[in-house]
Amino acid sequence: MDFKKGFTLIEIMVAITIIGVVFGVIITSAGAIQRNSRDTKRKSDLSNIQGALEQYHADAGYYPYNLPSSGSFKSDDGQKTYLQNVPVDPQTSNPYKYDGYTNDGLTLCVGPSDCVNYCLYADLENTPTQDPSTTCTPPAGYNYYVTQP
Repeated sequence: MDFKKGFTLIEIMVAITIIGVVFGVIITSAGAIQRNSRDTKRKSDLSNIQGALEQYHADAGYYPYNLPSSGSFKSDDGQKTYLQNVPVDPQTSNPYKYDGYTNDGLTLCVGPSDCVNYCLYADLENTPTQDPSTTCTPPAGYNYYVTQP
């Protein structure tokens, strides 16, 4: 008998199926890792902005009534820089949302010196669980917040 060496059609199909399954698992895992990485970056950005806001508050005695959406974040007189570049969302390049509040925690402040509270918002891809007792209520398009410590 003269047998030729090689793979049967069934063996080739099994190998292709296994490769497909492994490739599918890798692609799915990579997407989750990227989402988690972007969310970690968002939380880090908000923490950096929060630190700058606390420095501003320590210097001025109040929080700013607005935060620049890009560029640097400076003192009212422009003499001190709190952030060289205000971070933006890593995926959409949209600014994070900042709201300054008066002492009741519900009214948006309109002047530079009446802000005693703030909420800073981001949109995480993995929906977070947060303490609902705070006065921060994320607006549409946002699901994560930080406020003054």
